[in-house]
This record gives sequence, structure tokens and C-alpha cells, in this order.
Amino acid sequence: MSGFPRALPCRVVAHLVVLGAALATLPASAASLLAAPFQDHAVLQRDQPIPVWGQAEAGANIQLRMADRTVHVRADREGAWQAQLPALAAGGPYELEVKAAGQVQRVEDLLIGDVWLCSGQSNMELPVNRSLDALSEIGGAGNDRMRLLTIPKISSPVPKSGFEAPLSWKPVTPQSVADFSAACYYFARELQQHQDVPMGLINASWGGSRIEAWMSEDALRQAGGHEAALDVLSLYARDPATGTARWGALWQHWWQGLAGQAGDAPWKPDAPGPWTAATPSQQWLAPALADVVGVAWYRATVELDAGQAAQPASLELGPVDEIDLAWGWWPAAATEPIAAVITHCPAAPCMRAGTRWWSTSSTPIDWAGSAARPRARPWRWPTGRACRWPTGTTAPFPKRLEIRQRRRGCRPRA
Repeated sequence: MSGFPRALPCRVVAHLVVLGAALATLPASAASLLAAPFQDHAVLQRDQPIPVWGQAEAGANIQLRMADRTVHVRADREGAWQAQLPALAAGGPYELEVKAAGQVQRVEDLLIGDVWLCSGQSNMELPVNRSLDALSEIGGAGNDRMRLLTIPKISSPVPKSGFEAPLSWKPVTPQSVADFSAACYYFARELQQHQDVPMGLINASWGGSRIEAWMSEDALRQAGGHEAALDVLSLYARDPATGTARWGALWQHWWQGLAGQAGDAPWKPDAPGPWTAATPSQQWLAPALADVVGVAWYRATVELDAGQAAQPASLELGPVDEIDLAWGWWPAAATEPIAAVITHCPAAPCMRAGTRWWSTSSTPIDWAGSAARPRARPWRWPTGRACRWPTGTTAPFPKRLEIRQRRRGCRPRA
């Protein structure tokens, strides 16, 4: 699931949603008295009580002052606190001062106006520098009454209690607007011509994200149909290795449930064909499969010596398009699904010296509803593909792979 906090009532569609008092559901930051969204140049919602929150010492008395108005609250046993300042009309700039246990924090150049949450996929994420007449639009950008905040992309299997990367509000300038959401910026710029108040824009978009990643676990369970994936995600949050193995088992169950594939197990080293030899060079995908939609299986063998088999290592598969799993096999041992792109090979006693088989399943397509289309760009086949040890030694994958038949189907989603 996405690293954006569960409590924030954002909607993952290419629309614009008013963020008024709901901004108060963003998590607190332990780095200062004030939570992360309260930074210099921020915009706070006009014409309604202003929620302010943060973190201090347990039980500390908190004093807030803004626009000649003062509020006192007390932090709880965990140090969390929340207060409400009286409503203000559009305007500013203001200074917000917070005091607690001898500590003082001031936030300056605050404006009171309308705050908008802009969320969605790639159509909302697309930046101004990729929009029509971008050079002219960027060069002419300059508006101190419009402030921009981009939420960092952090994924997590559980809701986070705070942001793991710094936040920063920025007035509109050619430098700040270039990488900001074009849809969000142009919307607010047009609206401000008719609604003459400061605008605060929060860009919380993530291209290609699924709606499930923006929903709480409770909401997904209530909707139904997600129980197995949610159980795996919950297990992964507690025990990543076991959760990954369970996800591999879920994938295997899906594959063997497809029509005509009962008992088929291409992840096993002795899986029957048809397998076709291929030399991918610049693509994971063999040229003959360039226009194929579905799942492609690749397999190869890697030789490990006794020293390598006794150490943990990183499996480097290179970039993949959507989702990828890797299975490792060795003599007299069971399957160990290993999640894709860069992950870890288990150490001894699981690994053994000698031949180790690797079988990977990949999906070289983009899905759009029930239809599918080939990737616009090929998968790169980096020279560093290998099993790599902390000492710097590697067991490179062979330059020649085998490719298994591919199938369409609605595969499990992470």
C-alpha cells in the first residue's frame, strides 16, 4: 500500500478535492513541535477553525499564538497534541508561534486561503514541464499568493505515523512549478482569477497506482474480494520473508487455476516445455515476444561455490514493468519465492554449493481495464544482472535464457 497516511481522506482519481479541516488528519512529525505540513510559506484554510497539531514531551503545556490569538492545550501521554485556532478570513502573511517546555518554534509567511488536495495517477502527476508550451508557462510563472506542496512517494505495507521525507511549501516560481502537477497548477491558476484568495496546492499523486493502495484495510475488507491479498500484506508487514513466500504461493495458485493449467508449475527446474532459448541483449523480452500480451516465464541456472552458498546475497534482476516474482531452486530443497527487481537470496543452510536454478515470471505489458497493450519502452537488460554478495563477488546470470509460453489472465496484484 501507499505510504500516504490512511487517515487522509484523499481520493485516487484524476480530480481535485477540497482539503479544508481534513488537513488535520495528516500525521505528526517528531522532528519539531509542529507536524510536518506546518512549514514556512504554508497556506491554511480560511473561514473555519484552523486545526494545528504536533509532538512534544508527554504532558507538556502547549501555547500557540497567531494573529494576536492565543490557545493553550496539553500533550497526551505519548506527547501528541492538537489544537484549534479561531477561523480567519483570507489574507496574511501571518506568523505561527508554538511554545512547549522551554522550546519555541516559529513558522513564518503563512497565508490564509483555500487549500486543495490534488490526487490521482499519471494524468495528475504529469508535471508542468511536460505540458503544452511548457517553456513559456514556466518562464512566466510567479505568484506569491499560490503555494505548492508535493507529498513524497514512500510505500509501506502499513499506514505510517509520519512522513519519512522532508516537506516544503514553495511559492510559485519558475523553479518550483516546473516539476509540479500541471493539472493541479493550471486548475488553481484559472480558479484564482475568479476567486481572489491565496491558494495552497497539495500534490499527492502517484502514476500507475491502484485505488486499493489508497484505501484503508477496513474499507477493502468491507468491499470484499481482497481478503487473500490483505492477509499476505498483513503478514508481510510482520515478517517480510514469510509474507513473500505466501505471496509466491498465492501466485502459484492463481497460475494453476487458469484454464488448462492444473498442475502446471513453470517455477520448478524440471518443468516441461515448451521452453525457447533466447538472448535478450537490450531487452528482458525476446524480440519474438515484443507484441505478446500476458505472462512470460524466464529461467536460467547459476553456479555457486561453497563460500557463496554460505552467505546472504542480493538478487539483481534489473527493472521490470509491473510485477515480477523470482523462484530459487536447489537440489533436495523446496521452493523459495523471492520478490522481484532487487531482493535477497537466503543464506546457508538453505543455499547449497553447486547448481542453483532461478525461474522468474514477468509481465511485459501494461493493462488498461480488460484490455492490454504492449509496453511503449523495452525492458532494459542490465549487465549487472546477478546474485551479488556483500564482499563484491557475483554469480552472473548466463547471457542465454529460456523463455516459457505466456498466458493472458487477471493475475494477483501486489
